[in-house]
Amino acid sequence: MLALVRFPAWPGHIFGKPLQMEHSSMNRTKYFSVVMAAIVVSLFLDRPSLASETLPEWVKMIECKVAFEDYMSFVLGDFQDEKLKAKMGIKKIQQDNPFLHEYELSQPIKVYGHETRRVVFNSAGIMAVLDEKAPLPLAEKLGLNVVVNTGTKILATRTISETKPETIGSMKVWRKISQDLSTVSSHRDKTLLGCTYKLMEK
Repeated sequence: MLALVRFPAWPGHIFGKPLQMEHSSMNRTKYFSVVMAAIVVSLFLDRPSLASETLPEWVKMIECKVAFEDYMSFVLGDFQDEKLKAKMGIKKIQQDNPFLHEYELSQPIKVYGHETRRVVFNSAGIMAVLDEKAPLPLAEKLGLNVVVNTGTKILATRTISETKPETIGSMKVWRKISQDLSTVSSHRDKTLLGCTYKLMEK
């Protein structure tokens, strides 16, 4: 049986046409992803923009100080407007890590006292690229729990907020915001520090 999921159009028209896919237990993860994308787009794009007449609220987004819905509205709305990014002087940086999209800002920002002009987006959030070779003291200072420490790879996290699960069909979904710190091989001698805005499911 085929389920037809129609995405509302948004800047860039990535979801501007219907998408057909099988709805079965064999592709539950894929179906969940499509449904969640439709929910995000339909619910969050009509919210007020985080972008002011000058610059987006980079620091607040990175430090987990904006609402889940407002972050989604920005990243799926204003940030898809290439003309707006050009007007603000935001430049995309080409690099080899396929899991990160990196940008250089027109002006430096300070994240927990660390100055940078580079930010990266991953599949669920935004992180500042810091000139910090010692991530563990920074993680301890911010009260993050170190979950991976191999010597070459550090990953630390702390849950900021988490909503109660809601039932959608046979799935339970909820929103989770977490502060995250990480080192990655593509950014040697750097520390990535930011916030994850993630739709969870079980």
